Amino acid sequence: MRRVYLGALATVLIVTLGVAAAGLRADGINGNNESKHNGSKHKGSKHKPRTRSFEFSYEATILEVRGKTLDVWLPYPKSDEWQRIELVSIASPWKGRVYEEPIYRNRIYHVRAEDPGPGPHTIKMTFRVDRKEKIRKDFAGRGGLQLGPDARKAVGRFLQSNRLVPISGSRLDAILPGIAPKERNEIKVGRAIYDYVMDSMRYAKEGSGWGKGSTAWACDARYGNCTDFHALFISLARAKGIPARFVIGFPLPTRRGEGKIGSYHCWADFYVTGYGWVPVDISEAEKQPKLAEYYFGAHSEDRVEFTQGRDLVLAPPQKGPPLNYFVYPYAEVDGSPHGAVQKSFTFEDLP
Repeated sequence: MRRVYLGALATVLIVTLGVAAAGLRADGINGNNESKHNGSKHKGSKHKPRTRSFEFSYEATILEVRGKTLDVWLPYPKSDEWQRIELVSIASPWKGRVYEEPIYRNRIYHVRAEDPGPGPHTIKMTFRVDRKEKIRKDFAGRGGLQLGPDARKAVGRFLQSNRLVPISGSRLDAILPGIAPKERNEIKVGRAIYDYVMDSMRYAKEGSGWGKGSTAWACDARYGNCTDFHALFISLARAKGIPARFVIGFPLPTRRGEGKIGSYHCWADFYVTGYGWVPVDISEAEKQPKLAEYYFGAHSEDRVEFTQGRDLVLAPPQKGPPLNYFVYPYAEVDGSPHGAVQKSFTFEDLP
């Protein structure tokens, strides 16, 4: 049964109009109950992608507000070829608005409150998500590392470094000569980088330092979470002249039902000339070696994408520094970052 969370009517109307104006796709995708993956069945485009339909709720509670102005930014997922997003409801004490930042085209729900009081203040967004398994494996004969001017204009920013994702330096200099040194095809170079990262790192959350998406950490510690795996992949790909981008959202358990989601999950895409973006999920491949072939060029339907990019300036721009990545709520009080924010994420599968 669908649960509708009632909030300020004006808030819901503003967001609904914003979604319509943004031209989100309205084509439906049917759900099913498939959940297991076999890498051998996903080598080409003839496999029919699995689908999954669910409601996803994103809740932020801001505490201990001591100031005259409160700003809150929440990532707002958008539709594309692989997921259809439909707003169900937003419950908020104040009116809000959906913005789109200009660099990565991420959508952001922003609320500003004057004299908000100490709180707690809770904002809850609920979406219907129709997610399709992403399979991008029919790339035989594509590639060549020759980006034309139009492609370079479209994806050139994904060849540039980020604060924690460099494209040069002694750490990379020690690795790059051993990765496909004479190869000029993005698919083969991308696969060599994928294999190197998977073989060189292990998935672990030990001590402190992991989870920042730092290439230096990945090279030195050789373990971490999904952000660290894919930071190293992106650095190496860009250093080889291949555009690569960071993508983040939330994972769902493969078993259908409902429940809480504890944390984010991230992955990467790399660009192949004449073909487009190819997904990789190396941390999942390292955790499930039998699916290593599958996760080069495919993702399951058990996730929802929220944002892309690193070093993010939000919309409207925050007063604080650029965000390393943006998947959790961000708040400022009187223009200063405010850390007293609780978060909760839940899902419920739909028939």
